[in-house]
Order: sequence, then C-alpha cells, then structure tokens
Amino acid sequence: MIPRIAHAVRRRLATVTSADAGFSLIEVVVSFVLFSIVAGGATYGIVMRSCLAHSQQRVDAASVAQSFIASTENSTSLVQVETPNSSLPLSELRPASPQLGD
Repeated sequence: MIPRIAHAVRRRLATVTSADAGFSLIEVVVSFVLFSIVAGGATYGIVMRSCLAHSQQRVDAASVAQSFIASTENSTSLVQVETPNSSLPLSELRPASPQLGD
C-alpha cells in the first residue's frame, strides 16, 4: 500500500508545472505592503483613541477638582476644627511650631 501511495505522490509531483509551484515574489511583496498599510492604520487608530480617552479623563478630573475647590472656598467660614480646649474657626488656626528634641 505504501509503495502505491508513494508512486501516486511522485506522479502528482511530476505533473506540477512551475506556474503551480507557489506564490511569486511580486505577490508576496504586494500582500506584505497591503498588510503593512492595514496594520499601520489600525495601530494609529488605537493609539489616537487611547490619547483621546486619556485627555478626556484629565478634563473630567480637572472639572471635579475645580468644583471641589469652589465648594470649599464658598464654605470656608463654616469649617471649624475641634481642639481639646475649644472650637476655633479655620482662619484662626496657626501651624504648630516644631519642637526640637521630641
């Protein structure tokens, strides 16, 4: 059985012409160029989408920070810090001086 299969394979290989042997160099180069163009476009699109998303996140974060700052500026007089002795308005607090030797 194996010699019969080998003979059929040899006969098939003998009838193959050079035109059926595979891809030509031009076909390979053209397909490579087309693949490069498509891959480059896809990569550019992905990178630009990522940059736009990052930019939008920064805008959102700045908006949240700005609204937080505005709300704290409007309510600064209402903020009080409790100390063991009394309750002082935030505007009257002074930073503690560092003590050496502690």
